[in-house]
Amino acid sequence: NNEEAGRCMLSAATLTAAAGRVPASLLRSPCVQVTRLRNGLRVATQHKASEVVTAGVYIPAGSMYETPQNNGTAHFLEHMAFKGTTRRSQAQLEHEVEGLGAQLNAYTSREQTVFLARSCKAALPRTLDILADIIQRPTLEHRSVESERQTIIREMEEVDTQSEEVAFDKFHEISFKGSPMGATILGPVHNVRHITRDDLRAYVRAHYTASGMVLVVVGDVAHDKTVKLAQQLFEGIPTGEVPEPPAANFHGGIYCGDSPKLLDTNPAAIAKADPTVTVALGTLGVSWSDADFFAFQVLNATLGSWDAMLGGRDYLTSRLCRELGARNLAERLHPFVTCYVNTGLFGVTFAARRSCVRSVCELVMREWAHLTTRGGISSAELGAARARAFAGYALGLGNATQQCDDIGRQLLALNRVMPLAEVWLRFHEEKPSDIRRILRERVLATPPVAVAIGCQSGLPTPEELCQWRTLS
Repeated sequence: NNEEAGRCMLSAATLTAAAGRVPASLLRSPCVQVTRLRNGLRVATQHKASEVVTAGVYIPAGSMYETPQNNGTAHFLEHMAFKGTTRRSQAQLEHEVEGLGAQLNAYTSREQTVFLARSCKAALPRTLDILADIIQRPTLEHRSVESERQTIIREMEEVDTQSEEVAFDKFHEISFKGSPMGATILGPVHNVRHITRDDLRAYVRAHYTASGMVLVVVGDVAHDKTVKLAQQLFEGIPTGEVPEPPAANFHGGIYCGDSPKLLDTNPAAIAKADPTVTVALGTLGVSWSDADFFAFQVLNATLGSWDAMLGGRDYLTSRLCRELGARNLAERLHPFVTCYVNTGLFGVTFAARRSCVRSVCELVMREWAHLTTRGGISSAELGAARARAFAGYALGLGNATQQCDDIGRQLLALNRVMPLAEVWLRFHEEKPSDIRRILRERVLATPPVAVAIGCQSGLPTPEELCQWRTLS
């Protein structure tokens, strides 16, 4: 029997333990059905009462699976997705999609390439046929390749004007020096200028294989019918092998600098006596499957977010954010937990005047150290953080596209989908001692990384960062 698995169910022991604790509505949440086709492709469906269905194909073919020579190919290929197939010209494809009232989209991340479609449920067979067609039979015409090359270069120029994007890419580069994890999704300009049609075809052959691919459909659909349809449409994809994630050794480090585009487009800001600087400060985090994944999410919620434009510091539960507001140190600050299949990053990004950067860095590091003490986080504060963490996750599933993404990501990273009731339990099992432990044994025991975009100096030294994270 080539069909494996059905509904993603909580174990009987977990259900018993959850009785009276988990909100009843979560126990009734629709589960996900998963079936593996003959060629290895997994088909996942989740029922949702709606006239609209959302379908997504999730492929483990992001920039982390590239080399220095072909970095940027996955993103380039995503741009070519809707430029025509051997069965449909670009004009025919656009006409058919418009006639269905459907919507097509695609994106590339460090981990995966995703193709998405939304349509009325009656149009699902034709919508899936279009998705299967663009994945299996792209023409990759020379004229389209050259046209998209210029589009991507313009996109790269736009990204270079966004200081947070530049800072986060540099943060990855320093953290994972020498690893594909440190490369950007768009790749270097040199690669984009020289990627050829043959390069794109070779990438499809190597990475667009069924054993690592997941098709997710969310809507008012029958699982068995969807599986049968997928078998007909996607059976031509070769089985292949699931790619092994690359090694991602973590390094600490410091970087101060400017994006050339930021310098070119904003000379007045550079001339300021005290310009605004964008900073990413953090360290090694956790993978999707790490046992401490939920503890890091709760810690993230504990730190809170600050935006001076919104104000309200006196009503914030986060000690860190109240202090930022009281001392007028930062324009904004947001914590992050960025997870990948085999590694992750943890920290904060903030924007502050150059003269305040050192103070914000010190405040963040000392707050992490303070949270390791027994009085660092109370039961009430932890309860509020757990509630915010789960709410953030649940709100991230607010529409069918987000639900599709969550299912696809979990199947690629975990080989299963956690029911919402299990997610609630995992968040609410975290204790103050868990937060103290991950800070003491992981966050504060790993070399820090700090990146500042918008200045040539002003960051603390690695020695100062390490000194501030010790209690004194």
